[in-house]
Amino acid sequence: IIIDDRLKEIDYGIFTDDRDNPGMQNIAKKQIAGDQEIRFGDGENIREILERFLDFLVDTYKENRNDEIIILSHGRLLSIVSKKIEELCQKKIRKSRINNASIIEVELNNTEINLLKTYLNILKS
Repeated sequence: IIIDDRLKEIDYGIFTDDRDNPGMQNIAKKQIAGDQEIRFGDGENIREILERFLDFLVDTYKENRNDEIIILSHGRLLSIVSKKIEELCQKKIRKSRINNASIIEVELNNTEINLLKTYLNILKS
């Protein structure tokens, strides 16, 4: 078992204990519409969330290339990342909604990992 901070819950800033707040819902709508820079309160934005998770994914793939890997994380984080993987790798992996304790299966090949690496480098630049 490997515990990695890059899989932590999203930092929702001032909305951490108030996720039903209308301000939080408004920010989420803007993120869904494609705004990767708008932050949850003083917390993270989508770009930062994707950067840390994809960094973990690429590193984990490098270290365990021929192994099956199980990753446990939070529902919203997995939802954001799976949407981006679908977009970049042209594959359908998401359920209609990913909650905590949901199970999704994703198989990525070398070509798809390279697409994610390229996107990660763009995020970091």
